[in-house]
Amino acid sequence: MTVTVPAGGPQEALLQRVIAYFAANGVGDTSLRTLAAEIGTSHRMLIYHFGSREGLLTAMVEAVWRTQQELLESLLREAMDDPYDGAWRFWVRLADDRAFAPLFFEMSAAAMQGHGWAGALRTWIAVWTDRLGRFFERVGHRPGGHGRRRGWRWR
Repeated sequence: MTVTVPAGGPQEALLQRVIAYFAANGVGDTSLRTLAAEIGTSHRMLIYHFGSREGLLTAMVEAVWRTQQELLESLLREAMDDPYDGAWRFWVRLADDRAFAPLFFEMSAAAMQGHGWAGALRTWIAVWTDRLGRFFERVGHRPGGHGRRRGWRWR
């Protein structure tokens, strides 16, 4: 299931409040009623905009993914001469963001456990791995080789 949220509209503003709430509190088994009360809306508005709890969580995963994909692309562009630096900076930003990192790792765990709302994240993590692998190949590393500085195996 894909939930497309138009940029700049009330649905996106609502989704940003949802993401901020879940980043601070975790997803867990939070009901739509509880979530709505916490972010200052009604559960009916959440259902209107996202269809269901699963639709809302799917939209959240997609929005978070888009933001992280844009960050990765930006960091790789900046690190054209040192792919290790670009990849490392991406990891540091992902892991050290106190507000976002716990949410991202909770979503990743949900994807690994087979929760439908987070399932796309499994595919997207493979896309990241592929993207980083191609980047390293483009700057001269052989496919499946080991990283020269940290001994990483990229593929």
